[in-house]
Amino acid sequence: MTFLVLTLLPQAFAYNPTWSELKDENGWTVQETIKTDVGDVVVSKKVIDAFPCFRGVTQYPKTLPVPLMIEIAADAESAIEWSSADVSDAKNLRQTNEYVDYWQYLEVPVFSDRMWFLRGYFEQEGSALLFRWDNLDNGGPHKDFYDQKVKQYPNAEMTPINLGAWRIENKDGGTAVDYRLCSHPGGSVPPMLQSIATESTLPNNLRDIILETERRMELTK
Repeated sequence: MTFLVLTLLPQAFAYNPTWSELKDENGWTVQETIKTDVGDVVVSKKVIDAFPCFRGVTQYPKTLPVPLMIEIAADAESAIEWSSADVSDAKNLRQTNEYVDYWQYLEVPVFSDRMWFLRGYFEQEGSALLFRWDNLDNGGPHKDFYDQKVKQYPNAEMTPINLGAWRIENKDGGTAVDYRLCSHPGGSVPPMLQSIATESTLPNNLRDIILETERRMELTK
């Protein structure tokens, strides 16, 4: 599941960031470190194909169940309840052992609302589990649902770029959480308002998923 860090740019664009570039450890520049109630989150920026992408990393001092965190990250519908982002509607469209297709709708103050169709992939790297996603253009295999939502929300912008990943592993006696995102919301926005919720709010995404994991763990005790 994605929680957009909306980087609002002029309408004309021809960017093509790829997962291999976003995944690459090279090229990241630390912007700042934000203190949260789950620990410090280091926020970095990387320009890929002339497009700004962001990364948040934290080391949570407790050992959390990584499969549960990936399950939470991949559940687009439940994010309405626990995410601090303004996702107001969502639907899981199809899920297999390898991937999940989903749709989400985001309310954006002042500007047009946004929505996206994504395919998220379940992967593993050593002891780390990943959930990464990219756009399903025109809804991919879910054309009827895509057409329905375009009709239902005629003024919402479809995000032309929505590429990201969660990478989570138990490490050094705690839980290492790494969140990366390239997002272009589409539409036309004045240059002076080119960013909504960039470095300062990216840490909320990491905080949200950690606190939701803790909450679900308490429910199972």
